[in-house]
Amino acid sequence: MIKSMTGYGRARETRNKRDITVEVRSVNNRYLDCTVKMPRMYSFAEDAVKQCVQRAISRGKVDVYITVDASAADVAKVTVNRELAAQYAAALAELSEVCGTESKVTPEQLSRFPEVLTVTKADEDLEAVSADLCAVADEALKAYNEMRAVEGRKLAEDIGINMHTVNKAYAVLRKEGIVSIDRRKGAVICIDSNKLLALEEMRQNLYIILAKGRCHNISRQEAHRLLDEIYDMWEQSPEDPLE
Repeated sequence: MIKSMTGYGRARETRNKRDITVEVRSVNNRYLDCTVKMPRMYSFAEDAVKQCVQRAISRGKVDVYITVDASAADVAKVTVNRELAAQYAAALAELSEVCGTESKVTPEQLSRFPEVLTVTKADEDLEAVSADLCAVADEALKAYNEMRAVEGRKLAEDIGINMHTVNKAYAVLRKEGIVSIDRRKGAVICIDSNKLLALEEMRQNLYIILAKGRCHNISRQEAHRLLDEIYDMWEQSPEDPLE
């Protein structure tokens, strides 16, 4: 199947009270080059998201944008610094003695002193958050690949390509070892450079030999028959038949 090398996919889901949006964009590139842009507080999930991309895309310059609205998921944790509160209460009682008044320290008074009450964000399950981000990323990647397939079909129709013919041609070329399909690079031509050099050297040597043959009125058919005889002897005996 022909797919467009450019694509776009988007997915948005609410998971565990987090509103997660993932967008995937790509342009053509020889290799896979993935960049993930996400809130810094979720950067621990970057590698997991990149692995999702690698499973879905083989090549291209891919940009992944992730936004997270976690306002509904934020759980505040209030901690009382008992030791510090007791010290403030004792200090207020001491001041009351100095002033000759009765100490009436209330919790409201103590809560106004610095660091008596500490508000922190509740601990998060990083693996669960990472799994939620990857789940939405997978949906965006699915939409991305569907768009690429649609664009690829349109492109094939525009330039008059018969998809069945293309797939059949690829199958034949793979069978003959001319091309191979690499997941990261796509279709790769399999040419042995040493074989090419040997063929070129053979061409030069044959040119001289055949030129001499023409001088002795050796025909094309006779030259072909001679080559066939030599290769037939090699097939019958792997060793050099001239020895």
